Amino acid sequence: MKKIFLALFITLFAYANEVVKVGISANYAPFDMMVDGKLSGFDVDLVNEISKVANLKIEFVNMSFDGLIPSLVAGKINMIASGMSISERRMKNCDFSNPYFFGKTMYLKRKGDTFITKEDLKGVKTGVKLGTIQENTARKLGANVILHEDSAVVVMSLVNKQIDAVVFDSFVAKKFMAKNPEIESFYEENDGALGFAFAFAKDKNKDLIDIINKALEEVKASGKYDELIKKYGL
Repeated sequence: MKKIFLALFITLFAYANEVVKVGISANYAPFDMMVDGKLSGFDVDLVNEISKVANLKIEFVNMSFDGLIPSLVAGKINMIASGMSISERRMKNCDFSNPYFFGKTMYLKRKGDTFITKEDLKGVKTGVKLGTIQENTARKLGANVILHEDSAVVVMSLVNKQIDAVVFDSFVAKKFMAKNPEIESFYEENDGALGFAFAFAKDKNKDLIDIINKALEEVKASGKYDELIKKYGL
């Protein structure tokens, strides 16, 4: 047991003298967003709380969502914290922390349109955020998938009748429905994923993953996690 604690202490000391670069795509409110020119959101606050517990120096690197995993594989960042779901496809290139959030998928339309179930989207122009689990969901339904890396652009395309439906994470969808009364949900389901988690380059960061997992447990036990859930309406 002493050897285990000693090994963890040595690992913590090593990372305390390095900057952990965290990739994020800040256009996925309420998880990742820009507020008054600064990074904000549930993921940002959660990582900052984890860094306090683990005594890690964090540097966020903002980029497009579809560029996160390539940057991780190339060693430009050390981990991803950006509302990323664990999936079999991603596990080919990434290792993941323990899940920190479980989400649902919501289907949106303009009010007055006649979609009732998700099967109605076959052949329909359907907007999704590039690289999300909802992209795969829409493709499996046979939708005519229209991709964009900015969620706000996807919603505006629906409002402006450039597309006819949107498939989003439910919490993101609710934020946009609150701001755009002309759109509404017509279907909701579990997203089929294994939860949101922090991603790391495959087979390269076991020590860092252990540190993050242990710190995440402490943040939850302290009540800080529940405070953030309430803060962001999750």
